[in-house]
Amino acid sequence: MEQLKNINGYALMIFSLVYEHKSFSIVARLQHVAPSTISRVISQLEQSLNCQLFHRNTRAVIATEHAEMLIDYARNISQNLTDIFDQIGEQRCEIQGRVRLNAPVLFGQLHIVPWLAELNARFPKLVFELILTDEFIDPFKSSTDIIFGMNHLPDSNFHARVFHQVQYYLLASPQYLKQHATINSPVDLIDHQCLVYQGVYGPNKWYFKTNEQLTATAISATLTSNNAAALTTAAKQGMGLVLFPDWLVYEEIQAGTLIPLLSEYQGTIYTEPQFISVIYPHTKKMPTKVRTVIDFFIEKFGCPAYWQCD
Repeated sequence: MEQLKNINGYALMIFSLVYEHKSFSIVARLQHVAPSTISRVISQLEQSLNCQLFHRNTRAVIATEHAEMLIDYARNISQNLTDIFDQIGEQRCEIQGRVRLNAPVLFGQLHIVPWLAELNARFPKLVFELILTDEFIDPFKSSTDIIFGMNHLPDSNFHARVFHQVQYYLLASPQYLKQHATINSPVDLIDHQCLVYQGVYGPNKWYFKTNEQLTATAISATLTSNNAAALTTAAKQGMGLVLFPDWLVYEEIQAGTLIPLLSEYQGTIYTEPQFISVIYPHTKKMPTKVRTVIDFFIEKFGCPAYWQCD
């Protein structure tokens, strides 16, 4: 059929990327081509389909109703082609291709980036695209291959491998503990200097378990910040107390620069247990490159995870 001549795997991949990023220039940078190349591919695809896929102006690229109809088919075809190439590469005894990873910003900086050089040395044919963001990434709507999630257990519709249940620690520096009154229970925190992380929904609440029930505890915030590393530094310098996850402060606990407090009260900032897991899309056969990267991080994180403090 004449209208199918410009509908190929590459065109559908470019369409999917433009749909996701809502920008020709971003996709051009990702593909190492000129924006005009991306525009031409989309225009040819629109011509073949005899419909407009995107409204374009100088400020935005907006998907049309036809694009919404096409996107799931395009993603499935692109994924099937990727799977085929992976299987062919596997038969050649080579693990190769692009692996797209997503992780929360600070977790990625501390526990993903430090391992990438070794991963690259072990599998030099792999190419990586790492996106660090604290925004929610939907595996069904993203082109990401692997998502490192940090939340309650993922929806059963997702494939997921749980690495670790997050433990939170109330911490203070030795200097702070020498200069301030003893903390015997969560009710004492109102009289202490607390350093509180503030996300998009406002300052974190601090919960502690009393009589097997989590209760929000009143605290006095000396400092709030949207940067956990800054709060950790302030705590080490004796400015106040923090309530942070083990993966963030395990080195400070091991070094003795921050001292755990009230461990019997099991402090947390969530009312539900939190888990670190890797989430990946449903496919009939997991691509070899994806399985290889997941297995690598399973090996490196360990069981129990190397940041576990107990």
